[in-house]
Amino acid sequence: MRIEDIVFRIIRYIGYLALSMLALIVVVAFSIWLYYNPFKIKDPEHPDFKPQNFKFRDYSNRDELDQALIHSFPIGLPKTEAEKVIFSNLGVTKSKISEDVRENSFSYYYEDPISGYFWSHNFSIQYDNSDRIVQIFRNGTPLY
Repeated sequence: MRIEDIVFRIIRYIGYLALSMLALIVVVAFSIWLYYNPFKIKDPEHPDFKPQNFKFRDYSNRDELDQALIHSFPIGLPKTEAEKVIFSNLGVTKSKISEDVRENSFSYYYEDPISGYFWSHNFSIQYDNSDRIVQIFRNGTPLY
């Protein structure tokens, strides 16, 4: 076997390896891009906004999240419908708030599975006696 053939095979092998690495990088980047769903309507003011598609990860700051919470969980929405949307987000936990603090209220905590503690949300919803939303609180501040 000639030295030129050996060099050619090594170069071809390196080329295939580089092409495979590039393909892997493209697949990973595309998967991350799709995870954040760039085609989804996230603006609660948009007429085609669907509250049932609410996801915490769609909002990059607290003001956007507040507006989405207000539009996704309007006053009078039944608790079962609200919790169906809330628990469609992976990683949400629920706890009852002491009756001394706020009657018939539950706290919901979300921690993003990718960024973890650095992008987490804690809010609470107060329900009336017929289990309909009366108020939403974020960090103890009412949103309505």
